[in-house]
Amino acid sequence: ILCALYALISVVNQRIRVAFNTAPNQSKSKWLTDKVTDQLNEVYKWDWSRIMINIHYWVVVVIALQVVAGSFTVVFLSYLRVKLAAIPVALVYVIFVFVGLAMFLIPIIPGLPVYLTGGIILTDQSMVRAFGGGSAGFAWACTVAVGVCFAIKLAAVVMQQ
Repeated sequence: ILCALYALISVVNQRIRVAFNTAPNQSKSKWLTDKVTDQLNEVYKWDWSRIMINIHYWVVVVIALQVVAGSFTVVFLSYLRVKLAAIPVALVYVIFVFVGLAMFLIPIIPGLPVYLTGGIILTDQSMVRAFGGGSAGFAWACTVAVGVCFAIKLAAVVMQQ
């Protein structure tokens, strides 16, 4: 789409040059400007089959990384959940913040498992008891989990800028 827009702008530019008689004599019969014509001639010389083959290789690598990273993330966060079960509440929050931040900062790792793990780890029975127990404790644990996950995501966005 951008290439077509670039060519369209070149056509409009060339037609305006011809209309106002500012185009060089040898390029008055051309539809595109000399610069765009030279660029297209250079592109025609490229080995497009080799380019497409390399693009396919890169697509396979990226998709493989996405699948592996997504699977690894879920397994790692499940392992983390088991290990954090016997740790004091405040330390659980600190560890989750650092692990969640690290996960958000790695581009190929999806964010959804971090949110789900936060919802599981930060709202389990020990967290609910820390907020007073019962349904009110669960509501507070959920609210704090949402706030912590939101703060982690915003911190990651700020760090990536």
